[in-house]
Amino acid sequence: MSDYSVVVDLEKHAVFAFWYESTGHLIPTKPTALPIKQTDAGGISFAAERKWERTEGHITGGVERATGVVYADGFTTYSGGASQHESWDLQCKPTPTVVLGGPLKRVAEPNP
Repeated sequence: MSDYSVVVDLEKHAVFAFWYESTGHLIPTKPTALPIKQTDAGGISFAAERKWERTEGHITGGVERATGVVYADGFTTYSGGASQHESWDLQCKPTPTVVLGGPLKRVAEPNP
């Protein structure tokens, strides 16, 4: 993956990545706000659940502040009983705001 961004908005207390909402186009392109559950000097953790019709989803993950490592696990159960697991382990290059601990907007840019 070469072009993927993860946005951490501390004011909105949310991480924007991984799940996307429909914007009226064929492919959903607006990142869903995933609520931040915990923050500390080492990182940020997030988790969310969603249900649409008879399909349910759950995601958990985190961002390591010093290294820019971003990880998440998503699980989806479909109405017929089938399930899907998605796992992300992004080795990203941290931006200076992550290393310095300033206000975070864009947490990391992917390594080329």
